Amino acid sequence: MTINPQLNDEVKSIAEQYSGEVLAADYFRYNVQQTKLELTISQPRKPDIFEEFVLQSAINMNNPSTDVEEIANMLCIDPNLIKKTTEKLANYGSLAIDSDAKLHIDSSAQELFTKSCLILEPISTKDAYYIDDPFVESKITNKTIANAPQSLLSLNDYQDNLLDINCKYQEIESLTLSEIQNIIDYSDLRISENQLITNVKEIDHRIEGRKKATIFVIQNNELELLVLEPEINSLSDVLNKLNQEEKLDWEDLFSQKQAVNLYSSALILPDAPESQEIKNFVQERGIEYLVHFTSVENLYGICREGGILSVTKLRELNCLYNQIDPQRLDGKLNHICCSINYYNFLYHYHVSSKSLCWVLLHISPEYIWKENTLFCKFNAATNCGAHIGRGVNRLKSLFDDQVNNSNRIGKPDQQPTCVQAEVMICESISLEDVIRIIVKNSKDVQKVRDAGWESEIEIRPDLFQPRFDWI
Repeated sequence: MTINPQLNDEVKSIAEQYSGEVLAADYFRYNVQQTKLELTISQPRKPDIFEEFVLQSAINMNNPSTDVEEIANMLCIDPNLIKKTTEKLANYGSLAIDSDAKLHIDSSAQELFTKSCLILEPISTKDAYYIDDPFVESKITNKTIANAPQSLLSLNDYQDNLLDINCKYQEIESLTLSEIQNIIDYSDLRISENQLITNVKEIDHRIEGRKKATIFVIQNNELELLVLEPEINSLSDVLNKLNQEEKLDWEDLFSQKQAVNLYSSALILPDAPESQEIKNFVQERGIEYLVHFTSVENLYGICREGGILSVTKLRELNCLYNQIDPQRLDGKLNHICCSINYYNFLYHYHVSSKSLCWVLLHISPEYIWKENTLFCKFNAATNCGAHIGRGVNRLKSLFDDQVNNSNRIGKPDQQPTCVQAEVMICESISLEDVIRIIVKNSKDVQKVRDAGWESEIEIRPDLFQPRFDWI
């Protein structure tokens, strides 16, 4: 039998559930692609008198098309006023204005206006991600791909067969707005019932990512392959069909060599004793990532080594690096300093002259419930690290109503009470667990690419702004 020992509990449970023997169980990865989108969200409203007249004129005089001058003459008012109204409606997507200033009403806008005397006004934009994953129904989500470790066993040799069998693979360019709206209705994006998506814009190139699938081989009356993750349970059907058609040899699948990964992903690190309680608390608080800030100079080493390393590890490997905090009064040189949700801008202010390009690394929150992770509700260097501790209660203390002079007024649930609160990760953070890198401006994007980072980059100047209201 080929069973990953980390899955022993799940193997026992599945064997009982299916009244059979589990012959193999392990973690796998398969390739998907991600495209970052900007969704325009619009809300229906009654048109004002000028908007109503422009739309009605565009409908009534569509052959030939009407223009701004004609409408202004009919109303006996300043053409500039009508021009502003038509431009506004064009920005809404209700009208198109051709090179001859002729107006053409959008067919869906005409239907809404004719039936309900309503127009759609854009009220906001929202970032989202389109995941080209053939095994997931809801392909648009508010979360980026959390890359599965490269060291996991691979399904990629079977990828062509997987896609041949499953016809749900569809690129974003082929979808209509109504199809996108339908996908969003069943996604984790929170859009009000009376709001609609009226435009979709791609704002980042396609990035290849890796999804995790936990696969079991069960022998009862017949051989069955089972995928544990409920959101990709259709993969179970695909694997079983491939097996029946003799296009997949499960023994060969489970016997492949694992890729070498110097630094373990959080997925395969041992959990802390109170891991379930910590996971529950992280979920309750809505914590989506840890933050580690560093210079682009250090990013070269991080990409080269395949992970963020502690000072102890960097010295052990004789790596070149620019130590951001040369004192490390906390005394935990084998731990990496991170924050929750937002970086420690107060400390960054003191070291900002050390580099012309700073980056924020968003990291998987799974490290929070791993063995040897430490917490401090304010700066860990306070009293030479005397207030650092571990466990769920120490984590909860980061969110106390009052921490020194800081309180929770105006802070989101996922933000610790003190902006200098720390989560300290033992020894290394695998590069595979870095979700994205944040830069301040477009000039820094190429610097990050030059450092060797190939995955998602976000330009977010707002995330580099000091939040003095959180002090």
